[in-house]
Amino acid sequence: MLPNGQNQNPDIASDGYIDLEGVENTRRLAAHQAYLIALGIPEDATRNVDHIGINAQNTEAFEHLIERYRVAGEKVGIYDRGDRHVAVVWRGAGQCRVELFEPRAGQPAAVGFIHYAFIWPDWKAREAELHDKATVTRIAELNGNPLAFLATPDGYEAEIVSRPISFEA
Repeated sequence: MLPNGQNQNPDIASDGYIDLEGVENTRRLAAHQAYLIALGIPEDATRNVDHIGINAQNTEAFEHLIERYRVAGEKVGIYDRGDRHVAVVWRGAGQCRVELFEPRAGQPAAVGFIHYAFIWPDWKAREAELHDKATVTRIAELNGNPLAFLATPDGYEAEIVSRPISFEA
């Protein structure tokens, strides 16, 4: 269901829309949590979901999806990252945020779901252990927040963050 109660149609799915409360998304989250627990990541960290990352098909889809998620959200922030925009939708207490990515100029995007981000404050001190247990696709930092991206068995990624993501410096 869409946030406003309408049924999802194929056009919005091709834009990159993810039904956040849908069966597929719920199953994906449970599978990612189970995978991380099997790696030895603390169970409480796997329950502490910061956000879901979603790629829009193009700039027009990005703008349409902002409006669709805004219906269910409390607040939307749009951040210029230089090569693209990122929209963050705060959905209210107890619900993970949505990070919606506009495609980078001139680059095709993997449309739709890209990752879940889990808050594990102590991960950086155990980075070597993380490399031993999983395929770490990249390590990054955003405004002093260390990030790790782990390949998941379903071909996506799980993002590990030390604290909630903030695009504001």
